[in-house]
Amino acid sequence: MRIIEYTPQSTSSMRNLLFLMAMLFWSFYNSPNIFAQDIHFSSIHASPVHLNPAMTGMFNGGNTRFIGISRSQWNTFTNGFKTISGSIDTKLLHAGSDAFFGGGLQLFTDKAGDLDFKSTFVGGSMSFVKGLSRKSNNYIALGVQAAYYGNSFDQTKMVGFDEETSILFGDVASNINYFDLSVGVGWYYTFNDDNYYYLGASMFHINTPNVSFFDTFNSNQSQANLPGHNLFRKLTIHGGANLRMADNITIQPSFIFFDQGPHREINAGSYFKIQKQKRHRRQTQEYAFYFGAWVRFYQEANYSGIDAVIPSIRADFNNTTISLSFDVNISDLRVVSAGAGGPELSVIKVLGSSNPSRKKSRVKCPGF
Repeated sequence: MRIIEYTPQSTSSMRNLLFLMAMLFWSFYNSPNIFAQDIHFSSIHASPVHLNPAMTGMFNGGNTRFIGISRSQWNTFTNGFKTISGSIDTKLLHAGSDAFFGGGLQLFTDKAGDLDFKSTFVGGSMSFVKGLSRKSNNYIALGVQAAYYGNSFDQTKMVGFDEETSILFGDVASNINYFDLSVGVGWYYTFNDDNYYYLGASMFHINTPNVSFFDTFNSNQSQANLPGHNLFRKLTIHGGANLRMADNITIQPSFIFFDQGPHREINAGSYFKIQKQKRHRRQTQEYAFYFGAWVRFYQEANYSGIDAVIPSIRADFNNTTISLSFDVNISDLRVVSAGAGGPELSVIKVLGSSNPSRKKSRVKCPGF
């Protein structure tokens, strides 16, 4: 393994970035907390824009990236979650040799429960990636995302023993819509094509949108600030590395930390990458195979523990990536789930030649 040494310049840049991140998210995080929790994906490397809008356009090998994800959870013992996500992002505009603007569009739909509770999301993101050194190896990224949500459920599937007057007289809406705003920041340092580090943080639901089905017909606006009516702000901190161990072996450790109201979650683990390269002309990667696992820890208001172990496999074929992971539930829920948390399948495709971009920009992005 190569010995990696930080230069004083990279250390100073890292310190400045950490200070910027701390000030940015402290200002949002110290306002009153409110309730609710987001969907999540287990595959860290397959959902970069979902984690952080600053990662929009941050990829190599082409001009445009398509990502599709299909996930199901807890369907072995209940009408669990079924999630489908699709996104596209691209490098919109080069701003000199060490900077670019990125843009993207993301959609997902999530359905769960006997009442067919459904969430639909349409979001647009913008990013700006800028070099911090003359060597074109130290970068900072800023991003913003504006999104439109729709939530709905099927009232006709409600079953009960007592008459609920608020539903009988139409005081509860069966669908709501709201606007959402999120921001993110990221940093990465590339020592060479085979060794790099990255770190990022994002804050979602800055405007704490009202997600209550009761407030649609409620004339008392003060009710909108009651617990359970507004969506928690979500803080996400993530990071990872790519470390070349031998000619054909690389490790890719990564982690994610989520903090949303009373819910905290940490995913930590690593991929082991085995790759084959051409031995003529350029050392262009022909294909690669990955295997690895992550552990998901959780902390709620009164309890904490390990929720799941997530084994994952992945294959790269030129500019196409296919990955499959499965949540193996090991918490107390395994009594009814039999350990079957659920599968997740993702496909990433990068289109377009990267050669024209290289003439305009020397930006080398980390791989995910």
